[in-house]
Amino acid sequence: MNKSLTNFFDVDNVEKVAIAAFYAFLLWRIFYLSSGSLSIVNLLYAFDQFWMLIFILIRRNAVVMTKKPFDWFIAFVATALPLFISPVGNAPVVPIVFVVVCVGWNLTSLVCQDNPST
Repeated sequence: MNKSLTNFFDVDNVEKVAIAAFYAFLLWRIFYLSSGSLSIVNLLYAFDQFWMLIFILIRRNAVVMTKKPFDWFIAFVATALPLFISPVGNAPVVPIVFVVVCVGWNLTSLVCQDNPST
């Protein structure tokens, strides 16, 4: 197989494509299945998961990466599982407390992260 194709199909790139597809499916469920009754909670949840997607897509390639299938399985499931929730009628996707905690946690981590270049 061509080296560039081999590099594209490594586990890291497959994970990025799969998570992006799951996020698109989450957005479809939130916007299409909500039947025009968008709640702020659903929008905040989509925004919160958007940051997860962005950080996965722009991360640098790892110097050392595990090749153990179980490690990849656990990491992938933990990342993808929140993308499979669905709204039911007018009810929010998740409780507002969960969304506030997640958005707060993400914003706090953005502000407090250590910059390795300094």
